[in-house]
Amino acid sequence: MFKNIFGIHRVGWVILSISICLGACNKSADYNRVPLSVPFGVAKAGSNASMDFVIDEKKFYAVTLQYSFDEKNSSDRDRVWHLAGGSEKIVAGEWAEPGAPLEIRVEIFRMENGHRENISKRQIANPHLSSWGADALNAQLLSVQLEPGTYQVTVENLENANRFSDVKTYISVTRAYMGK
Repeated sequence: MFKNIFGIHRVGWVILSISICLGACNKSADYNRVPLSVPFGVAKAGSNASMDFVIDEKKFYAVTLQYSFDEKNSSDRDRVWHLAGGSEKIVAGEWAEPGAPLEIRVEIFRMENGHRENISKRQIANPHLSSWGADALNAQLLSVQLEPGTYQVTVENLENANRFSDVKTYISVTRAYMGK
């Protein structure tokens, strides 16, 4: 029956089937591997987000608050930069970096055999920008060394910040940048 359909012999069908299966398996194996991000609204106190993730390698990992902006609109970037508390010139030679007017609680739990072990808990006032790219500003909230395993990060905004209501914000877990 599968001898020569579309010019593919039986061996070809077996190889094609195995390739499709392995591709599907790899996609599910990458699910919940870092880097990951989820939406996190910071406009209202009590807003929260969480995500489960898998660590394969003992390294330092960061939980970061990302502020998105329209990369084609420089005034939008400037607006978000100001809201996120990016550095601003006060007078010649003097700069201020106030940080964002936010207070955020971050917790990381190790998940094992149905139990959650709290391995890191921080409350961050006025998160400061740590990096930026073409369409996002980033404030690293914490960095922690993690062993291989399954984890959960939870974040909660503790203060109202209505001025962020039209800014898309995310929480991400990535490998931490440790400098050169």
